[in-house]
Amino acid sequence: MKKGARWLLGKIQSFLLKDIANRNEVNSILLAKLHIHKIRKLKQIDSLREVEFKVFSQWGEDRIIQYLIEK
Repeated sequence: MKKGARWLLGKIQSFLLKDIANRNEVNSILLAKLHIHKIRKLKQIDSLREVEFKVFSQWGEDRIIQYLIEK
């Protein structure tokens, strides 16, 4: 493969990988919104484990923090 074609292919791959990463982040945020909406409907919880989920956190504390802030 010629140098120019490799360069162009590299640019296209880089663009596609960034696009995939952006879409994954958007999908993660949308999924988090669905979880938040579902959990807001709960009248009572017995454990914080019932409201935990993981989008950006490592251990599921995203929604726990949100839940505590709202209460």
